[in-house]
Amino acid sequence: MARISSLDYSNLTPFEQNIAKRVIPFYGFMKQNLVNQLNTFSKSPGTLVNQQTFLKDLGKSLSDKGMTEEDWNALPDWMKTGMSIAMGKNGNNVDILTGFGDTTSAVNDFIGSNPQETVKKLLSSSNPLVKMPIELGTGQNLFTGKSIQDSTDASRYKDYPEAVKNFIGYKELKGTKSDGTQYTTYKADPDKIYMLENLPFLSPANTMVKRIDDTLQDPKYLINLLSGGRIYSKDLVRESAAREKELKNKLNTNLENMGLVSPAQGVAFSKSSFENYPGLLEYLMKNFGYKKPKTQTAAQTKKKADTKVKNEAFLEQILSQNN
Repeated sequence: MARISSLDYSNLTPFEQNIAKRVIPFYGFMKQNLVNQLNTFSKSPGTLVNQQTFLKDLGKSLSDKGMTEEDWNALPDWMKTGMSIAMGKNGNNVDILTGFGDTTSAVNDFIGSNPQETVKKLLSSSNPLVKMPIELGTGQNLFTGKSIQDSTDASRYKDYPEAVKNFIGYKELKGTKSDGTQYTTYKADPDKIYMLENLPFLSPANTMVKRIDDTLQDPKYLINLLSGGRIYSKDLVRESAAREKELKNKLNTNLENMGLVSPAQGVAFSKSSFENYPGLLEYLMKNFGYKKPKTQTAAQTKKKADTKVKNEAFLEQILSQNN
C-alpha cells in the first residue's frame, strides 16, 4: 500500500526502464500516477471529482474578485484544469498562476479526450530526438497544434544577446496604425526559433535565460524560476477570440465529416444538404457567420448545360480534324 500511495517510480518493466523512460521524460511518474488514479476511480470515483471541484473552487476563492465566469471561460482548457489563481486583473489583462502539480490534473497532461489527442499529447512530451522529426515532417508543433511556420513572433527575444538574435534572424519592424500611433513588431526565422526552443542542448538554456529575463523585468516571475508554478499573462479579449475560433474550427470539422459544408471557408454545399437538420443552417448563419448557400435559377442551369454541349461538340470537331 505504501508503494502505491507514494508512487514508486522504480516499479517498471525492463522495457519501460530501458526504452520508454528514454523516449518519454518522467515516464515513471506518468505511469504510476495513472495507475494510482485509475485504482482510486474504480473504488471511489467521487473522490477524484470532489478533488477537482475543490481545487477549482479554492483557486477561484483566492483569485481577484474582478474575474467573472465569462473571464474564466475565455482561458484555455489546460489552464482551467486543477487549481488556477487569477493574481490580478487590470482591464482586459490578467495574471494566472497555475501548474501546482496535483496528481489528478497531471493525468490530463497526457490523456486526451480521444485516442488521437492522447497520442498527440504523448508525442509532444516525448524526447526531443523523437518528437522533432515528427514535428519537422508534419510542419506542426504537437504541443500547440500550430504550424511551425506561423511561429515568427520574436518579441520574447528582444533582450537576448546579439549572438542569439543573429542566429534566429531577429528583426524589429516599425509601423504606423490608422490613428497615427507608432508600433513595433518583432520577427525571426520560424525554423531557427523552432531549433532554439527544441534542440536538447539549446532548449534548457533558452528556458532558463527566459525565466531569468522575465524575473529581472518583473519580480512576480520569480515563482517561475524557483518553483513548478507558472505565471501566465493573458489578454482576455484575445483569449475569448481564440476560444471562439477553436470552437468554429471544431464545428467546421464536424460539419465537413457530415458532408454539410465544403472544406473551403465553411460554405454550405446546398440548402438541401440541411433538410434532415431543421433549423441548423439558420443557426449557423446567425451565430457563426456561415453564408447562405447559393441556388441556381432555371436559366443558369440551362446555360450551364448548353455550355457543356457546345464544349463537347467543339472538342469532337477538333479530334475529327486531327484524324
